[in-house]
Amino acid sequence: MRASLDTNVIIHFYRAGLQNILFDFFDEGVFIYEQIRNIELENHGQEILDKVDSDIAIFSR
Repeated sequence: MRASLDTNVIIHFYRAGLQNILFDFFDEGVFIYEQIRNIELENHGQEILDKVDSDIAIFSR
């Protein structure tokens, strides 16, 4: 199954340290739109941005 994530979901899972659930459950891929990454997370999730970027780099291969 694939998923497109919204800002709140991303922030809540990463702040809780449970982001692996996303990648385990959605085995066909997790999508984060550029606008969410570049605008929403910059404004509301600055503290998780490094982790999100790292996961994007790992899982986009």
